[in-house]
Parts: sequence; C-alpha cells; structure tokens
Amino acid sequence: MKQYAFIIILCILSGQKLHAENYIEYQKEITKAENLMFDSLFVESLKQYRKTLDAYSFNFPRDCMIAAQVAAYVGDDTSTFYFLRKAVTFGTTFERMRWIRLLYKPFGNEPLRKAFFHDYDSLRQIYSASINLPYRDICIQYKLKELELRNKDQAFFSNRYFVCRPFLRKKWMSCCKEVLTAMDSLIPKYGFPSYKTIGVTDSVTLSNMALTGADILSIYYHYVCQKNRTWDMSNLYDEVVKGNLSARDYATLQEFDLRSQKGYKWGKSLYYVRWEVPPRPNETYPNEELANQYRAAIGLSTCYYERVRKLWQHNCYDHKENSFELFYYEF
Repeated sequence: MKQYAFIIILCILSGQKLHAENYIEYQKEITKAENLMFDSLFVESLKQYRKTLDAYSFNFPRDCMIAAQVAAYVGDDTSTFYFLRKAVTFGTTFERMRWIRLLYKPFGNEPLRKAFFHDYDSLRQIYSASINLPYRDICIQYKLKELELRNKDQAFFSNRYFVCRPFLRKKWMSCCKEVLTAMDSLIPKYGFPSYKTIGVTDSVTLSNMALTGADILSIYYHYVCQKNRTWDMSNLYDEVVKGNLSARDYATLQEFDLRSQKGYKWGKSLYYVRWEVPPRPNETYPNEELANQYRAAIGLSTCYYERVRKLWQHNCYDHKENSFELFYYEF
C-alpha cells in the first residue's frame, strides 16, 4: 500500500486546490525560486520550490525537474525523488531524466531508485488520466499536417529569408491559419493545447528528448511571424492565468508577433525572450526597463536574470560540472 501513498495524497491535495488558481501568481513564485537558485541560495530555493509546487494542483513539469536538480545539488536525495515523482505525474519521462547529469548521483541511491521505479507506471497513469486524449489526438493531426507542408517549404536554404516556392509558402500559411481558426473554436471549451490540457509533446511529432508542452504552439509561432496575417491572439492572456499556457511561451509568442510588425528594429523587445539575450549578465538591453515591466506583469524575472538563465543553460551544453538543465530552448 505504501507505493500508493504519494498518489493518494497528491489526488487529495489536487482536489482541495480546484478553486480558481492564478498561474501568473504561480509564475511569480517560481521566479522567486529560480532567482534564489541563480544567486546560489540553493537551500532557500528548494524551500520556495516545494512551497509553490505543493500549493497548486498543476505544475509545469520543467519546474518540477529544475526543483529536482536543486535538491540533487544540495545532496537531498529524498527531495530529489519527491520532485521527480511530481514531474512524472505532469508528463516527464525517465528517458528525459536520464540525460540530466545532476540526477546521476541520486539515481545511484538504490532504495530510492527502486521505490521510484516501483511507482513509475502508476504515476504515468495519473498523467494520462489528467489530460484530454481526444483533444491531444486532434492537435497531433493538425501538427502533422502543418509539419508536412513546413518541411517542403523549408527544403531549400531553410527558406526562411528567401521564399523559393511562393505557392507552397502560401499553402503552408493557409494551413496554419486553418488550424488556428479551428483552435479558436476549441480553446474556449478545452483550454489552450499545452502541458495542462494535452500534456507533454511525444515522439510522434518531436524528439522525446525535449520537454516541450504543445504540438500546436509552433504553428502559432510560424503564423504570427508572417506579414499581413489576419488573426489576433488577444484571448491568450486568459490562458496564461488558467495555467493552460506558460508565461514564458506566451512571452515568446508576443515577441514573434512584435517582430512581424512593419518597422520593427532591434532593441524594442517587449518581453526580452531567449534569442536576444547578451552573453554577459551585466550587459543591458536598450529598452530593458520597459521589458522588465512587461515581464513582471506575467510573473517572469528581470532581463538580468534572463541573461543569467541563458548563461547557466550554456554551461550545461558545455558539459561543465554540476551544471543545470533549464530546458531553456524547449518551449
């Protein structure tokens, strides 16, 4: 019976949290935990992660995975597996975990490792039961249709700056618009198709080595960055509040939209997302004060901490010792 204790407690707590939850407030609390981590206050960060993740019925799986790494960094194996169990109930697979170097040592703890794998299938069942599988299937089919046209369009020189086959590009964009129009009718009923509603993207459309949250999200990116589009995304803020769309993904989408506007110039970012971050934390962005205001409004950290985040992620890519996987480019 012990193997079900965690599951039963999680379900009870989730049932108690079904009141209106504001996931911008969730993001603000996660940002506190992250910033403590970036300031090397790892014990305090761990406490903040546990407080926040336990307070909400849904957790973004990447937050659980970062919390697990903080616990591993301070040598708290019990907390590491506590957060890994949470991560599995929200979609993370062991296949993704096994590539994270900070988790190697905790998985060497035989009793905790055996207990984790004993519960693993049951935790995955909780995840499967929590998402809308028919909705997920619809979204996967949309994504596969868009992916086929995108791959044809991108066959020549990635075809991002020079449109070599305008008829095919038009067909691809028409497909994107068709999908987004369909989604406009589904989102009010089912929510934005991301981690909370349809789960973590699987290997049907993307590598299962990435902890991404929406098959549909990339279609939004592809379409909103096109000139002369005829679709707006004003309703997506509410999806952030509900937890159906992460604040980071929302900010990225807004940046794609901004960059598609006529006359856009570097230095006018509103949300200052990942691709425009200088390599050194103390470098400032031209309109950093304004960007910080926009970021704070949806719970994100300052531009300074965003630069630190990117630096930490690249330390991981460079295989530096005790480096953290922050899933920085996995939207």
